Amino acid sequence: MLDKAYRFFNPIAIVSSLLVGSCSTSNQHVYEVDGSDDLLNPFINASNAFLPPPYKIIEKKEDAPHVELANHSDHFIPLSEKASHPLVMKWIRYFSKQERGVFQNFIDRGAKYRLFIEKQLIDHGLPKEIFYLAMIESGFIIRAKSRAGAVGPWQFIRGTGKRFGLSINSYVDERLDPIRSTQAAIRYLKSLHKVFNSWELAFAAYNSGESRVMNTIIKHGVRDYWKLIEMKALPRETRNYVPKFIAAAILGQQARSHGFKEPKPIPYPELVRVSVPSPVRVRDLAKKLNITYKKLKSLNPNLLRKITPAHKSTYDLWVPVGSDSKLLAQLQPLNMNSRAVKESTGLSYQKYRIRRGDTLISIARKFKASVPQIRKANKLGGNKIIAGRLINVPQAARKKRYLKYLVRKGDNLYHVAKKFGSSIKRIKHINSMRHSRIYAGQTLKVPNNRG
Repeated sequence: MLDKAYRFFNPIAIVSSLLVGSCSTSNQHVYEVDGSDDLLNPFINASNAFLPPPYKIIEKKEDAPHVELANHSDHFIPLSEKASHPLVMKWIRYFSKQERGVFQNFIDRGAKYRLFIEKQLIDHGLPKEIFYLAMIESGFIIRAKSRAGAVGPWQFIRGTGKRFGLSINSYVDERLDPIRSTQAAIRYLKSLHKVFNSWELAFAAYNSGESRVMNTIIKHGVRDYWKLIEMKALPRETRNYVPKFIAAAILGQQARSHGFKEPKPIPYPELVRVSVPSPVRVRDLAKKLNITYKKLKSLNPNLLRKITPAHKSTYDLWVPVGSDSKLLAQLQPLNMNSRAVKESTGLSYQKYRIRRGDTLISIARKFKASVPQIRKANKLGGNKIIAGRLINVPQAARKKRYLKYLVRKGDNLYHVAKKFGSSIKRIKHINSMRHSRIYAGQTLKVPNNRG
Protein backbone atom coordinates (compact mmCIF):
# COMPACT_ATOMS: atom_id res chain seq x y z
CA MET A 1 0.00 0.00 0.00
CA LEU A 2 3.02 2.18 -0.50
CA ASP A 3 3.88 4.25 -3.54
CA LYS A 4 0.78 3.35 -5.52
CA ALA A 5 1.95 3.99 -9.09
CA TYR A 6 -0.32 1.48 -10.72
CA ARG A 7 -0.38 -0.79 -13.67
CA PHE A 8 -3.41 -3.01 -14.08
CA PHE A 9 -4.11 -6.30 -15.71
CA ASN A 10 -7.17 -4.51 -17.08
CA PRO A 11 -5.81 -2.09 -19.71
CA ILE A 12 -7.46 1.09 -18.48
CA ALA A 13 -4.52 3.44 -18.59
CA ILE A 14 -6.26 6.51 -17.23
CA VAL A 15 -7.20 4.81 -13.98
CA SER A 16 -3.58 4.78 -12.89
CA SER A 17 -3.65 8.54 -12.44
CA LEU A 18 -6.51 8.28 -9.96
CA LEU A 19 -5.62 5.42 -7.68
CA VAL A 20 -3.42 5.82 -4.66
CA GLY A 21 -0.46 4.45 -4.24
CA SER A 22 -5.08 -8.96 2.86
CA CYS A 23 -15.48 -32.49 1.79
CA SER A 24 -17.66 -30.44 4.14
CA THR A 25 -19.84 -27.43 3.53
CA SER A 26 -19.69 -24.59 6.03
CA ASN A 27 -23.03 -23.50 7.43
CA GLN A 28 -21.74 -19.93 7.54
CA HIS A 29 -23.34 -17.58 5.08
CA VAL A 30 -20.88 -15.79 2.88
CA TYR A 31 -21.66 -12.47 4.57
CA GLU A 32 -20.32 -13.67 7.92
CA VAL A 33 -16.64 -13.01 8.50
CA ASP A 34 -14.68 -15.55 10.50
CA GLY A 35 -14.35 -14.71 14.17
CA SER A 36 -10.67 -13.75 14.34
CA ASP A 37 -11.29 -10.04 13.88
CA ASP A 38 -8.09 -9.20 15.69
CA LEU A 39 -5.07 -11.01 14.26
CA LEU A 40 -2.03 -9.91 16.22
CA ASN A 41 -0.74 -6.53 15.21
CA PRO A 42 2.69 -5.95 16.76
CA PHE A 43 1.96 -2.25 17.01
CA ILE A 44 -0.95 -2.75 19.42
CA ASN A 45 1.39 -3.72 22.23
CA ALA A 46 4.15 -1.34 21.13
CA SER A 47 1.74 1.59 21.15
CA ASN A 48 1.32 1.32 24.94
CA ALA A 49 4.96 2.16 25.35
CA PHE A 50 5.40 4.86 22.71
CA LEU A 51 2.15 6.67 21.93
CA PRO A 52 0.90 9.58 24.08
CA PRO A 53 -2.17 9.12 26.36
CA PRO A 54 -5.05 9.28 23.83
CA TYR A 55 -3.50 6.29 22.08
CA LYS A 56 -2.77 4.16 25.14
CA ILE A 57 -4.48 0.83 24.63
CA ILE A 58 -6.28 -0.85 27.53
CA GLU A 59 -5.04 -4.40 27.86
CA LYS A 60 -7.53 -7.05 26.85
CA LYS A 61 -8.67 -9.30 29.72
CA GLU A 62 -8.95 -12.97 28.86
CA ASP A 63 -12.34 -13.32 30.53
CA ALA A 64 -13.71 -9.97 29.34
CA PRO A 65 -16.59 -9.99 26.85
CA HIS A 66 -15.79 -8.93 23.30
CA VAL A 67 -16.14 -5.17 22.94
CA GLU A 68 -16.59 -3.58 19.55
CA LEU A 69 -14.88 -0.36 18.52
CA ALA A 70 -15.93 2.86 20.23
CA ASN A 71 -19.29 4.27 19.12
CA HIS A 72 -19.18 5.68 15.62
CA SER A 73 -22.58 7.40 15.64
CA ASP A 74 -24.31 4.32 14.22
CA HIS A 75 -21.38 3.25 12.10
CA PHE A 76 -20.77 6.33 10.01
CA ILE A 77 -17.94 8.80 9.48
CA PRO A 78 -19.03 12.47 9.61
CA LEU A 79 -17.81 13.29 6.10
CA SER A 80 -19.48 16.69 5.99
CA GLU A 81 -17.15 18.03 8.69
CA LYS A 82 -14.26 18.07 6.22
CA ALA A 83 -16.20 18.60 2.97
CA SER A 84 -14.93 22.19 2.72
CA HIS A 85 -11.28 21.33 3.34
CA PRO A 86 -9.20 22.55 0.36
CA LEU A 87 -7.75 19.11 -0.38
CA VAL A 88 -11.18 17.45 -0.21
CA MET A 89 -12.62 20.08 -2.54
CA LYS A 90 -9.70 19.58 -4.89
CA TRP A 91 -10.49 15.87 -5.20
CA ILE A 92 -14.22 16.46 -5.52
CA ARG A 93 -13.51 18.75 -8.49
CA TYR A 94 -11.05 16.24 -9.94
CA PHE A 95 -13.42 13.29 -9.77
CA SER A 96 -16.54 15.21 -10.82
CA LYS A 97 -15.02 17.24 -13.65
CA GLN A 98 -11.60 16.22 -14.94
CA GLU A 99 -12.10 12.46 -14.60
CA ARG A 100 -15.86 12.23 -14.50
CA GLY A 101 -16.08 9.20 -16.79
CA VAL A 102 -13.51 7.24 -14.81
CA PHE A 103 -15.25 7.94 -11.50
CA GLN A 104 -18.55 6.83 -13.05
CA ASN A 105 -16.80 3.54 -13.90
CA PHE A 106 -15.74 3.29 -10.24
CA ILE A 107 -19.37 3.68 -9.18
CA ASP A 108 -20.60 1.16 -11.78
CA ARG A 109 -18.05 -1.51 -10.87
CA GLY A 110 -18.60 -0.92 -7.17
CA ALA A 111 -22.34 -1.62 -7.47
CA LYS A 112 -21.57 -5.34 -7.55
CA TYR A 113 -19.75 -5.24 -4.20
CA ARG A 114 -21.37 -2.37 -2.29
CA LEU A 115 -24.15 -4.24 -0.45
CA PHE A 116 -21.83 -7.08 0.50
CA ILE A 117 -18.95 -4.90 1.73
CA GLU A 118 -21.15 -2.42 3.61
CA LYS A 119 -22.92 -5.23 5.45
CA GLN A 120 -19.60 -6.81 6.39
CA LEU A 121 -18.35 -3.47 7.72
CA ILE A 122 -21.47 -2.71 9.76
CA ASP A 123 -21.64 -6.26 11.16
CA HIS A 124 -18.13 -5.82 12.54
CA GLY A 125 -18.54 -2.36 14.02
CA LEU A 126 -16.85 -0.40 11.24
CA PRO A 127 -18.30 2.61 9.40
CA LYS A 128 -19.92 1.57 6.13
CA GLU A 129 -18.19 4.48 4.35
CA ILE A 130 -14.97 2.43 4.41
CA PHE A 131 -16.40 0.83 1.25
CA TYR A 132 -14.95 3.88 -0.55
CA LEU A 133 -11.47 3.05 0.69
CA ALA A 134 -11.50 0.06 -1.65
CA MET A 135 -12.79 2.36 -4.39
CA ILE A 136 -9.78 4.68 -4.23
CA GLU A 137 -7.42 1.73 -3.77
CA SER A 138 -8.44 -0.25 -6.85
CA GLY A 139 -11.47 1.30 -8.55
CA PHE A 140 -12.94 -2.19 -7.96
CA ILE A 141 -10.72 -3.66 -10.64
CA ILE A 142 -10.26 -7.00 -8.91
CA ARG A 143 -6.92 -7.75 -10.57
CA ALA A 144 -5.46 -4.29 -9.95
CA LYS A 145 -1.74 -4.51 -9.22
CA SER A 146 0.75 -1.81 -8.25
CA ARG A 147 4.44 -1.57 -9.05
CA ALA A 148 5.05 -2.27 -5.36
CA GLY A 149 3.25 -5.60 -5.68
CA ALA A 150 0.02 -4.55 -3.94
CA VAL A 151 -2.79 -6.67 -5.35
CA GLY A 152 -6.57 -6.93 -5.40
CA PRO A 153 -9.54 -4.74 -4.50
CA TRP A 154 -8.01 -3.76 -1.12
CA GLN A 155 -4.44 -3.58 -2.47
CA PHE A 156 -2.63 -5.76 0.04
CA ILE A 157 1.11 -6.20 -0.30
CA ARG A 158 2.28 -9.77 0.21
CA GLY A 159 3.53 -9.39 3.80
CA THR A 160 0.44 -7.61 5.11
CA GLY A 161 -1.89 -9.99 3.26
CA LYS A 162 -0.27 -13.02 4.88
CA ARG A 163 -0.24 -11.35 8.30
CA PHE A 164 -4.01 -10.96 8.11
CA GLY A 165 -4.78 -14.48 6.96
CA LEU A 166 -4.53 -14.51 3.15
CA SER A 167 -2.83 -17.41 1.37
CA ILE A 168 -0.43 -16.28 -1.36
CA ASN A 169 1.56 -18.81 -3.37
CA SER A 170 1.96 -20.11 -6.91
CA TYR A 171 -1.51 -21.72 -6.83
CA VAL A 172 -3.69 -19.11 -5.13
CA ASP A 173 -3.59 -15.42 -4.34
CA GLU A 174 -6.40 -14.70 -1.92
CA ARG A 175 -5.82 -10.97 -2.23
CA LEU A 176 -7.84 -11.33 -5.46
CA ASP A 177 -10.81 -12.87 -3.65
CA PRO A 178 -13.35 -10.09 -2.85
CA ILE A 179 -14.68 -12.08 0.11
CA ARG A 180 -11.42 -13.12 1.76
CA SER A 181 -9.69 -9.80 1.07
CA THR A 182 -12.62 -7.86 2.54
CA GLN A 183 -12.42 -10.02 5.66
CA ALA A 184 -8.67 -9.34 5.88
CA ALA A 185 -9.19 -5.59 5.37
CA ILE A 186 -11.73 -5.57 8.21
CA ARG A 187 -9.23 -7.26 10.54
CA TYR A 188 -6.46 -4.89 9.49
CA LEU A 189 -8.53 -1.71 9.84
CA LYS A 190 -9.89 -2.73 13.24
CA SER A 191 -6.32 -3.38 14.33
CA LEU A 192 -5.18 0.04 13.07
CA HIS A 193 -8.05 1.80 14.80
CA LYS A 194 -7.10 0.16 18.09
CA VAL A 195 -3.61 1.55 17.70
CA PHE A 196 -4.42 5.12 16.62
CA ASN A 197 -7.98 5.64 17.94
CA SER A 198 -8.68 7.77 14.85
CA TRP A 199 -10.04 6.75 11.47
CA GLU A 200 -8.01 9.39 9.65
CA LEU A 201 -4.76 8.10 11.19
CA ALA A 202 -5.85 4.49 10.65
CA PHE A 203 -6.39 5.22 6.95
CA ALA A 204 -3.05 7.02 6.76
CA ALA A 205 -1.37 3.94 8.27
CA TYR A 206 -3.24 1.69 5.82
CA ASN A 207 -1.68 3.74 3.04
CA SER A 208 1.86 4.30 4.27
CA GLY A 209 2.40 1.81 7.07
CA GLU A 210 1.91 1.72 10.85
CA SER A 211 5.53 2.53 11.70
CA ARG A 212 5.70 5.61 9.53
CA VAL A 213 2.55 7.15 11.04
CA MET A 214 3.49 6.18 14.59
CA ASN A 215 7.01 7.60 14.20
CA THR A 216 5.57 10.82 12.75
CA ILE A 217 3.22 11.23 15.73
CA ILE A 218 6.04 10.64 18.20
CA LYS A 219 8.47 12.92 16.35
CA HIS A 220 6.09 15.88 16.11
CA GLY A 221 4.02 15.31 19.24
CA VAL A 222 0.86 15.77 17.18
CA ARG A 223 -1.96 13.24 17.12
CA ASP A 224 -4.24 14.96 14.61
CA TYR A 225 -4.08 13.86 10.96
CA TRP A 226 -5.18 17.28 9.65
CA LYS A 227 -2.51 19.09 11.65
CA LEU A 228 0.11 16.61 10.47
CA ILE A 229 -0.75 17.26 6.81
CA GLU A 230 -0.65 21.02 7.40
CA MET A 231 2.86 20.50 8.74
CA LYS A 232 3.65 18.28 5.72
CA ALA A 233 4.90 15.71 8.22
CA LEU A 234 3.42 12.82 6.22
CA PRO A 235 4.34 11.80 2.66
CA ARG A 236 2.52 13.66 -0.11
CA GLU A 237 0.61 10.55 -1.16
CA THR A 238 -0.66 10.06 2.40
CA ARG A 239 -1.56 13.75 2.72
CA ASN A 240 -3.89 13.27 -0.25
CA TYR A 241 -5.13 9.82 0.73
CA VAL A 242 -7.77 10.70 3.34
CA PRO A 243 -9.07 13.77 1.42
CA LYS A 244 -9.37 11.57 -1.66
CA PHE A 245 -11.30 8.98 0.35
CA ILE A 246 -13.67 11.63 1.76
CA ALA A 247 -14.22 13.11 -1.72
CA ALA A 248 -15.02 9.67 -3.17
CA ALA A 249 -17.42 8.90 -0.31
CA ILE A 250 -19.25 12.24 -0.67
CA LEU A 251 -19.62 11.83 -4.43
CA GLY A 252 -20.60 8.18 -4.12
CA GLN A 253 -23.28 8.86 -1.52
CA GLN A 254 -24.61 11.91 -3.37
CA ALA A 255 -24.09 10.60 -6.88
CA ARG A 256 -27.30 11.98 -8.42
CA SER A 257 -26.93 15.46 -6.95
CA HIS A 258 -23.47 15.64 -8.56
CA GLY A 259 -24.79 14.47 -11.91
CA PHE A 260 -23.58 10.86 -11.78
CA LYS A 261 -25.73 7.89 -12.70
CA GLU A 262 -26.47 5.78 -9.65
CA PRO A 263 -26.72 2.11 -10.63
CA LYS A 264 -28.98 -0.15 -8.63
CA PRO A 265 -26.88 -2.13 -6.12
CA ILE A 266 -26.39 -5.70 -7.27
CA PRO A 267 -26.81 -8.41 -4.60
CA TYR A 268 -23.61 -10.44 -4.30
CA PRO A 269 -24.13 -14.12 -5.21
CA GLU A 270 -25.21 -16.30 -2.30
CA LEU A 271 -22.28 -18.60 -1.74
CA VAL A 272 -21.08 -21.16 0.73
CA ARG A 273 -17.56 -22.26 1.56
CA VAL A 274 -16.90 -25.87 0.53
CA SER A 275 -13.80 -27.89 1.35
CA VAL A 276 -12.73 -30.04 -1.62
CA PRO A 277 -9.96 -32.64 -1.97
CA SER A 278 -6.77 -31.20 -3.38
CA PRO A 279 -5.31 -31.13 -5.92
CA VAL A 280 -8.31 -31.47 -8.25
CA ARG A 281 -9.02 -29.88 -11.62
CA VAL A 282 -11.32 -26.88 -11.52
CA ARG A 283 -13.08 -28.16 -14.66
CA ASP A 284 -13.93 -31.39 -12.85
CA LEU A 285 -15.36 -29.39 -9.97
CA ALA A 286 -17.45 -27.28 -12.34
CA LYS A 287 -18.89 -30.41 -14.00
CA LYS A 288 -19.86 -31.86 -10.61
CA LEU A 289 -21.60 -28.59 -9.74
CA ASN A 290 -23.27 -28.40 -13.14
CA ILE A 291 -21.95 -24.89 -13.73
CA THR A 292 -19.48 -23.59 -16.29
CA TYR A 293 -15.74 -23.53 -15.70
CA LYS A 294 -15.83 -19.76 -16.34
CA LYS A 295 -18.51 -19.28 -13.68
CA LEU A 296 -16.61 -21.25 -11.03
CA LYS A 297 -13.42 -19.33 -11.79
CA SER A 298 -15.30 -16.03 -11.53
CA LEU A 299 -16.52 -17.00 -8.05
CA ASN A 300 -12.95 -17.91 -7.07
CA PRO A 301 -10.65 -15.37 -8.76
CA ASN A 302 -7.95 -16.32 -6.26
CA LEU A 303 -7.28 -19.57 -8.18
CA LEU A 304 -4.21 -18.91 -10.34
CA ARG A 305 -4.05 -22.31 -12.05
CA LYS A 306 -6.40 -24.90 -13.47
CA ILE A 307 -6.19 -27.00 -10.33
CA THR A 308 -6.52 -26.41 -6.59
CA PRO A 309 -3.24 -26.17 -4.59
CA ALA A 310 -1.06 -29.24 -5.11
CA HIS A 311 0.61 -28.88 -1.71
CA LYS A 312 -2.69 -29.03 0.23
CA SER A 313 -4.85 -32.05 1.04
CA THR A 314 -8.00 -29.87 0.93
CA TYR A 315 -8.85 -26.36 -0.19
CA ASP A 316 -11.91 -24.18 0.45
CA LEU A 317 -13.82 -22.83 -2.54
CA TRP A 318 -16.84 -20.56 -2.86
CA VAL A 319 -19.73 -22.32 -4.59
CA PRO A 320 -23.39 -21.34 -5.13
CA VAL A 321 -25.80 -22.07 -2.28
CA GLY A 322 -27.46 -25.44 -2.84
CA SER A 323 -24.42 -27.07 -4.45
CA ASP A 324 -24.14 -30.74 -3.62
CA SER A 325 -21.08 -31.02 -1.40
CA LYS A 326 -21.40 -34.81 -1.29
CA LEU A 327 -20.67 -35.00 -5.00
CA LEU A 328 -17.60 -32.82 -4.54
CA ALA A 329 -16.38 -35.03 -1.71
CA GLN A 330 -16.39 -37.98 -4.13
CA LEU A 331 -13.70 -36.36 -6.27
CA GLN A 332 -10.32 -38.05 -6.06
CA PRO A 333 -7.17 -35.93 -5.73
CA LEU A 334 -4.86 -36.03 -8.75
CA ASN A 335 -1.67 -38.05 -8.50
CA MET A 336 1.19 -35.62 -8.01
CA ASN A 337 3.18 -37.39 -10.74
CA SER A 338 0.33 -37.30 -13.24
CA ARG A 339 0.51 -35.50 -16.54
CA ALA A 340 -2.61 -33.52 -15.59
CA VAL A 341 -0.85 -31.97 -12.62
CA LYS A 342 2.22 -31.11 -14.67
CA GLU A 343 0.14 -29.47 -17.39
CA SER A 344 -1.98 -27.56 -14.87
CA THR A 345 0.78 -26.37 -12.57
CA GLY A 346 3.78 -25.86 -14.79
CA LEU A 347 5.78 -27.97 -12.32
CA SER A 348 8.47 -30.27 -13.57
CA TYR A 349 9.69 -33.32 -11.65
CA GLN A 350 13.14 -34.76 -11.30
CA LYS A 351 14.84 -37.47 -9.35
CA TYR A 352 17.11 -36.56 -6.47
CA ARG A 353 19.31 -38.93 -4.49
CA ILE A 354 19.11 -38.12 -0.80
CA ARG A 355 22.46 -37.32 0.81
CA ARG A 356 23.55 -37.75 4.40
CA GLY A 357 22.46 -34.70 6.37
CA ASP A 358 19.59 -33.83 4.01
CA THR A 359 16.19 -32.95 5.43
CA LEU A 360 12.93 -32.29 3.63
CA ILE A 361 13.33 -28.60 4.47
CA SER A 362 16.84 -28.38 3.02
CA ILE A 363 15.77 -30.25 -0.14
CA ALA A 364 12.71 -28.02 -0.54
CA ARG A 365 14.89 -24.91 -0.27
CA LYS A 366 17.41 -26.28 -2.74
CA PHE A 367 14.78 -26.95 -5.40
CA LYS A 368 12.52 -23.97 -4.57
CA ALA A 369 9.67 -26.29 -3.69
CA SER A 370 7.70 -26.83 -0.49
CA VAL A 371 7.85 -29.66 2.04
CA PRO A 372 4.16 -30.60 1.44
CA GLN A 373 4.85 -30.78 -2.32
CA ILE A 374 7.74 -33.19 -1.79
CA ARG A 375 5.73 -35.27 0.68
CA LYS A 376 2.85 -35.54 -1.75
CA ALA A 377 5.07 -36.30 -4.75
CA ASN A 378 6.57 -39.24 -2.83
CA LYS A 379 3.54 -40.28 -0.73
CA LEU A 380 5.47 -39.61 2.49
CA GLY A 381 3.50 -39.72 5.72
CA GLY A 382 6.09 -37.81 7.73
CA ASN A 383 9.46 -36.08 7.51
CA LYS A 384 11.67 -39.16 7.67
CA ILE A 385 13.94 -39.71 4.65
CA ILE A 386 16.80 -42.17 4.11
CA ALA A 387 20.18 -41.29 2.62
CA GLY A 388 20.88 -43.01 -0.71
CA ARG A 389 17.25 -43.29 -1.83
CA LEU A 390 15.79 -41.49 -4.87
CA ILE A 391 12.84 -39.14 -4.44
CA ASN A 392 10.72 -37.06 -6.81
CA VAL A 393 11.25 -33.34 -6.42
CA PRO A 394 8.69 -30.93 -7.89
CA GLN A 395 10.40 -27.85 -9.21
CA ALA A 396 8.54 -24.68 -10.19
CA ALA A 397 9.62 -22.50 -13.09
CA ARG A 398 12.62 -20.42 -12.12
CA LYS A 399 12.35 -16.68 -11.70
CA LYS A 400 14.86 -13.98 -10.93
CA ARG A 401 15.78 -14.05 -7.24
CA TYR A 402 16.38 -10.32 -7.13
CA LEU A 403 15.09 -7.16 -8.78
CA LYS A 404 16.83 -3.81 -9.07
CA TYR A 405 15.26 -0.84 -7.31
CA LEU A 406 16.25 2.79 -7.82
CA VAL A 407 16.06 4.60 -4.48
CA ARG A 408 13.81 7.67 -4.54
CA LYS A 409 13.87 10.84 -2.50
CA GLY A 410 12.31 10.18 0.91
CA ASP A 411 12.94 6.41 0.82
CA ASN A 412 14.51 4.58 3.73
CA LEU A 413 15.27 0.89 4.19
CA TYR A 414 12.05 0.26 6.12
CA HIS A 415 9.92 1.66 3.28
CA VAL A 416 11.85 -0.32 0.64
CA ALA A 417 11.62 -3.53 2.66
CA LYS A 418 7.87 -3.15 3.18
CA LYS A 419 7.34 -2.28 -0.48
CA PHE A 420 8.88 -5.58 -1.56
CA GLY A 421 7.60 -7.76 1.29
CA SER A 422 11.06 -8.21 2.77
CA SER A 423 13.02 -7.04 5.83
CA ILE A 424 15.73 -4.48 6.50
CA LYS A 425 18.12 -7.26 7.55
CA ARG A 426 17.54 -9.18 4.31
CA ILE A 427 18.08 -6.16 2.05
CA LYS A 428 21.25 -5.17 3.93
CA HIS A 429 22.54 -8.73 3.55
CA ILE A 430 21.99 -9.07 -0.21
CA ASN A 431 23.52 -5.62 -0.80
CA SER A 432 26.47 -6.22 1.60
CA MET A 433 25.54 -3.09 3.57
CA ARG A 434 27.11 -2.38 6.94
CA HIS A 435 24.73 0.47 7.78
CA SER A 436 21.14 1.40 6.99
CA ARG A 437 21.74 4.68 5.15
CA ILE A 438 20.53 4.92 1.56
CA TYR A 439 20.36 7.87 -0.82
CA ALA A 440 18.27 8.96 -3.81
CA GLY A 441 19.65 7.55 -7.06
CA GLN A 442 21.23 4.51 -5.40
CA THR A 443 20.42 1.11 -6.94
CA LEU A 444 19.53 -1.70 -4.53
CA LYS A 445 18.96 -5.39 -5.08
CA VAL A 446 15.62 -6.42 -3.58
CA PRO A 447 14.02 -9.87 -3.23
CA ASN A 448 11.62 -10.80 -6.04
CA ASN A 449 8.61 -11.61 -3.85
CA ARG A 450 5.94 -10.38 -6.24
CA GLY A 451 2.93 -12.16 -7.66
